[in-house]
Amino acid sequence: MPSAAYAIDEVREWNSKSEPLTEKSYGSTGKAYGKWKVTQTSDGTKSKAYGYSKLSYQADNHKVYFDLDTHLNAGYCTQVSKYMSCSKEYYYYKSDEGKHHDSSAWTYNTAQTGVTGAADYARAGMATCLDIPARPDTCSGRTYTAGGKY
Repeated sequence: MPSAAYAIDEVREWNSKSEPLTEKSYGSTGKAYGKWKVTQTSDGTKSKAYGYSKLSYQADNHKVYFDLDTHLNAGYCTQVSKYMSCSKEYYYYKSDEGKHHDSSAWTYNTAQTGVTGAADYARAGMATCLDIPARPDTCSGRTYTAGGKY
């Protein structure tokens, strides 16, 4: 089987403007879509999500944001067709949120975490969330990007 290629700065999409990741709760509807990559910065290697979010319907001062969960894998992975097969499971590492806002227009945002040298592969688990005052935030189910070696 072929080995996985290095994925530094290789862009992976999560959802799209025509099919955004959507969360509906307490009278509001939040939507988001975007891209993710692992990139080198002056502060080290980062897992970075960037994209757009908006409120389609807004109730009671709710806000929308997207949530990045960085998942890592320390196993050996190979590319099989369009999927990656790994000898170990991905595990949750860190998370970050994009800016919370109440705009009904698509609003650009970013979220990022570091990655550890104890793993070799990363992927993003993305969710659209609603910030609801005096209640726990609600989030859509997660969508996962393809993984890649870093």
